[in-house]
Amino acid sequence: MSISPHSNTRVALLWGDRWWIEGRNEPVVFGEFSRAAETLLAEFGDARPARLRLVYQPTFLASTAVNCPQGGRSTLREALQEEYPSLGDDALAWSYEPLASAPQTGTTLLHYETQPGLYALIASLHAAGIVIEGAWPLATVLNLVPADWPDTGALTVVAVAEKQTLIFRHTPMGVRETEQALGAGAAALASEVARQTSERTDTALYVVGLDSTGDHLATALCEIDEPGGKRIGWNELVRAAHTLSPRQPNQMLPATSRLTPSRLVQGATAAVLMAVCALAAEQGLHLRARQRTMAERTVEIAALRQDVVTLRGTDVEANRLRAEIARLQPGPVSCGALLRALPRSLPLEIVLTRVRADRRGFTVEGGVAAPGLTPAHWHTWQAGLQADPNPWRLAEPRSPVPATAFALKGQWR
Repeated sequence: MSISPHSNTRVALLWGDRWWIEGRNEPVVFGEFSRAAETLLAEFGDARPARLRLVYQPTFLASTAVNCPQGGRSTLREALQEEYPSLGDDALAWSYEPLASAPQTGTTLLHYETQPGLYALIASLHAAGIVIEGAWPLATVLNLVPADWPDTGALTVVAVAEKQTLIFRHTPMGVRETEQALGAGAAALASEVARQTSERTDTALYVVGLDSTGDHLATALCEIDEPGGKRIGWNELVRAAHTLSPRQPNQMLPATSRLTPSRLVQGATAAVLMAVCALAAEQGLHLRARQRTMAERTVEIAALRQDVVTLRGTDVEANRLRAEIARLQPGPVSCGALLRALPRSLPLEIVLTRVRADRRGFTVEGGVAAPGLTPAHWHTWQAGLQADPNPWRLAEPRSPVPATAFALKGQWR
């Protein structure tokens, strides 16, 4: 397991239309999913964490138990994407629990988005300067919440909040299952599961209350299974989230996605646009003022060019106007143009992790995700970025082929 220092990393749970944030007990409602990132950043304010671990359970995240061949992520995608098309869509995130041991096949719990969401959320948080260590489904965390597993290995963990219930089961046969309910039926599902568990002698019950409503319900559910039911709170869930390993397959950001925003470019144009918007917001009032000035200068340029046509017989006046036009040309900073240029000719072995830009220049960070990178492919990509029409220049136009991580720096022309 990988445990991150709490001083550098915080945990945030997105469940339904609410955020739960490490350090506070009650959730923050964001409503529409498109407002999730801005709500979280506003809640952090100036005290944004350097690193964040996401527990990710939106309404459009599905989980189902499946049989599949033993193997890695690519093997599961090949075997299951016909039945579960989300696995073949680069705009959708998915993961699976470690497979149960078997000679050729195994059982697992498959988690997948039914509509895009996670990559755009990650892009917005990255643009605000927050490193995302990983994103895991709530069921994955519930599996680690109990500190003392029963001898039988069978347990049922129930997470409850106002109008929200999620169940994780590890049956005596070793099968993992999950079930959830939203709205009026959420409390009823939690009560029924607690009653069923209380009737078994080989299964332990744990109930996690995540708000004041959930705390009251958790107390009542544990009484159904008296004296076996154990009540757990938000702090125990945070502890479990800090023990999750980003290298496990239940991580919803596969290795290439954790390293590069290029997957977001390939899979979701909306994610790129959100990243650009977030970057513009980070630059603040200076960039917004610059945009207004650019629009005003465009009008002035058009007027001056018309004057040049009218006064072309007067060389002195024409030269003066041309000089003014040159001074009024828009500035070189174009984050959008840079983001569009980066994926062009990008070698398949290279992934990008972060793009940072300010008024002076930019830094593109990345790494080598797979073997086989050739100097020709590397320098072809650099040459495209260094082309004359681009409104920037690289600080090192022909840098050596990287072995692992790299950082390209550039300045605006």
